[in-house]
Amino acid sequence: MSAASIDSIPDNEDPLSFVKAYTGIDDTDELRRRQEATRAASRDSFQFRCCDGRFVRPTIERFPRWKALKDHHRHDGTRIFEVGSCFCQDLRCLLYHGFPADTLGGTDITRTYHDASTILFGDDLSTKISMHFGPFKASDHKKPYDLVLLSNVLHCLTRELVADVVHQAFLLLSDRWQASGMDGLEGEGGMLWGVTVAQHEEGPWEMGGSGGRNSGRWLHSPESLKQLLLNTGFKAVNVQVIRSDTARDNPGDNATIRVYFEARK
Repeated sequence: MSAASIDSIPDNEDPLSFVKAYTGIDDTDELRRRQEATRAASRDSFQFRCCDGRFVRPTIERFPRWKALKDHHRHDGTRIFEVGSCFCQDLRCLLYHGFPADTLGGTDITRTYHDASTILFGDDLSTKISMHFGPFKASDHKKPYDLVLLSNVLHCLTRELVADVVHQAFLLLSDRWQASGMDGLEGEGGMLWGVTVAQHEEGPWEMGGSGGRNSGRWLHSPESLKQLLLNTGFKAVNVQVIRSDTARDNPGDNATIRVYFEARK
């Protein structure tokens, strides 16, 4: 699967297909009621407009290396950690596909989205896997992880916080993990996978103007994000443009884009 497919939704795909599979509930109306209740439960803590209950479709299963991860590392003790777990759909996806709970972990700045997700998914994920809520620091976690997921997080942060989160992810990763079936990522060292909003030229996210809802957020360009990862110490860095967004985000030549990135420690 190519990175270009990460954001694509086939016309014939049920957007609630994963929720149906995970919960065993096939009643679309019931799940839509749960989805609205999830949205309502987290509405007061909307730090970001996009976190409104729509994030019910896992991202990880559309990553280019997903099949290799599932085929080669599901039962070998590979440890996986998600930064910015939000409604925890990716962590639940890993559980659903048979990754052991004791090999998974996650963190988010607030537990509001996690708690709201119990309405939709019908379980409390924090009772199954290691979850941490608050600022992300590698030192809060006793063991290193082999894969860190960093999806839809970096574009929510200031320039300084982007650099710090990438650095903390680097510190959290194992030095010795070896990926199987992943061409171009051979050698020892944990891996980082993620997606983010970017711009053709790095700079402030201008949507909303001064003091708008994106005020203070920093968007990297594909080139500057790659350089940040390299400067942090990552190797085998790959940054791919997924798609260009509409000009409503940044009118003019510096429109927003979506990028997929992966790297090895």
